[in-house]
Amino acid sequence: MDRERCVKAVTAHSDDAKIRGVRSVSVDVLPCNPANGVAETIVEYCDMKRADLVVVGSRGAGSLRRSMLSLVGLGSVSEHLARHLTSAALMIVKRPPVVSTTAGATHGNDSEMQKLEEEEAKSSSSA
Repeated sequence: MDRERCVKAVTAHSDDAKIRGVRSVSVDVLPCNPANGVAETIVEYCDMKRADLVVVGSRGAGSLRRSMLSLVGLGSVSEHLARHLTSAALMIVKRPPVVSTTAGATHGNDSEMQKLEEEEAKSSSSA
């Protein structure tokens, strides 16, 4: 069941990449060799396929003691890939939106900013 779910997910992402203009996309669901681990399995696969670019997501769960890369929020798998891949790697790190209430200094999700402004307006009018 997990394999089927993974195949659906990677197929959807592959189709989306093709729609967006990526000429060649290779996706496979690989069994992970417990002796090597996930990261090394990905490195071996990318070397075998001679990948030009590897795009990998990171939840930003890196630990400070692992390495300096963890300062930018890379987890253990993405950190290993950054160190050991022979092809180019693009790390997509999920971060919460950054919102500033200073005029002209808004970054992140505009709807989040709008919610904050509405909450501020409500609290100031009720005070």
